[in-house]
Order: sequence, then structure tokens, then C-alpha cells
Amino acid sequence: MDRQLSVLHVDDDPSFLRLTGRRIDAEEYRTRFVTATTAEEAFSLLDGGRFDCVVSDSIRTSDGESFVVALRRQYPDLPVVLFTGAEWDRVADDAQRAGVTAYVQKSGETSVETLEQELAAVATDVSDRRTSTDDPGEAAGPTEAGEPHETGELAGTGEVRGAADPVVAGALGDDWVVVATHDWDADAELVVTVVDAVDGILGSDDGRTTLYDVVNGEALEDLLRHRRGDDGTTVVRFPYRGLDLAVTSAGAVAVRRTPAVDVFDDR
Repeated sequence: MDRQLSVLHVDDDPSFLRLTGRRIDAEEYRTRFVTATTAEEAFSLLDGGRFDCVVSDSIRTSDGESFVVALRRQYPDLPVVLFTGAEWDRVADDAQRAGVTAYVQKSGETSVETLEQELAAVATDVSDRRTSTDDPGEAAGPTEAGEPHETGELAGTGEVRGAADPVVAGALGDDWVVVATHDWDADAELVVTVVDAVDGILGSDDGRTTLYDVVNGEALEDLLRHRRGDDGTTVVRFPYRGLDLAVTSAGAVAVRRTPAVDVFDDR
């Protein structure tokens, strides 16, 4: 990148803003953080400066409106990462209305690492757009995934049948593999695709844990289905049965091993 990624981080907890600022490796990601603790302060900063991305908790404006929804209305092209402790079903409506770039749930150190990955993906996109602007004759087009190659290794000692996809790797990291792809034009629900993929890795759960215990399946499908024309850049991550899962707007179901799971069986 020719210059730093400028990020506005909005959270009503100043201590968490400081913690996140310390944990993000600003030198590695060439990131400049500016913080705000209210929606009004954030809008004031946005009006007076240039930002490449907004990271926001699920806060409200003084009128009671979701900040990310109000933000999207005023800045329709600005990438927004919803970084909140709220469960997905509590923020799904606002996230869908705002068309957020990504949802990351605060859950300790791993959530900050996930945020770093999301910012790295935003930085890549911003860099591509700058290159396109600087050299219109060789504008950077969408990343072409091509034919994914199979891999057996999954972030540790276990194994799983999956495919390493460049688009998914760019958004999430190289330790993620695509284990299923949902067909948006088929009759099957997205949650069925996800559950079948996880059952193929871990075996049937016999109904002890359902995906609906973790996420609002209908809201998840509505959000991603409405964003399916964005080349898979909208990503929702959530834990399920000890796995770290991600589903993209292209229908890719990706998985990464978490410490709770030691071994994956081959599919």
C-alpha cells in the first residue's frame, strides 16, 4: 500500500478501544487508528477526515438509531466491520440493513486476531482500488479464484478434506479451507449446507447442538443472499461444535481448527 490504512474505531468503552489499539500490530498492517466513543463523535470525525474503514460496536445514535445503519446511509461505499460482544441474532437486522462488510464477535484474544484479518482484507481491497485509480489503463479487477486446490492440512495436527480458495484465504487467512459451497439457487437452506458440512467432519451430533443455538439461520441467509453479488467479500464468522466457521456471500462454507478440536477425520 502507498499509504496507511486509516481506520475509525467506534466503541463506548474507552478501555476496550485502548486494548484493541495495543493488540493490533499497526506497523505490520500499516494501520492508523482514530477512536470515538459515541456515534456523534464518530460522524464529526468522518466529516472532517478521510477514512478507509470503520470498525464499530453495536452502538446507537442519540436518536436511538443503529450507528452502522445511519453510517451506511451517509457513507454508502465505506467498509464497515461490526465488532461487538452482541450475539448475531441481536444485531442481524441492523447488520443486514447496513450491509456490513463483516461481523466479528468480541470473544477475547482470538476476536482481535480475527479483526486483524478483516482489516488486512480491507487493506488489500483499498490498495487494489488505489492501483486502479492511479493507472486506469490497467485497472485491478476482481480476484479470480480459479480452480481451488485440495489440501489435507488444517491449522494443526488434524486433517479434513477441503479446498484452499484464494478469495477465502485473502479474507480470512491461509489456515482456512472451504468444506462446502451453498447453491443460492437451490431449494436447500443455508443452515442445512453448513450442518451437513460439519457433520461430514465431526460426525452427526444427534441433535444435541443445533446451528440455531448459535446463530439466527434465517437472518444469516438473508444477509448473505442479498450480498451474493459482491464476489464473496461479505463474511460472517461464528463458533459451532468446537469449530471456527465462516460463511461468505459467495456461499463458501469455510472452517479452521480451534483448540477445542484436536483431530479431524477425512471426509
